[in-house]
Amino acid sequence: LDILDATGLATALMGDSIATNAFMLGFAFQRGAIEFDADAGRRGQTRRARPNPSETSIATPIPALTASSPA
Repeated sequence: LDILDATGLATALMGDSIATNAFMLGFAFQRGAIEFDADAGRRGQTRRARPNPSETSIATPIPALTASSPA
């Protein structure tokens, strides 16, 4: 069992507590509590319903602390 101030951490990292759910989802995934294909998730991040050919992709992975890395 891990106990953490997810709202405080999400607010400190993202500037708003609305990021708490995404933060907790990532934390649970990194701890192995959620089965999910990470490669499929990365592919899904770059897909768009209707791509605009005049736009170039600016999708860049966001560096993040992992649940196992020291803060």
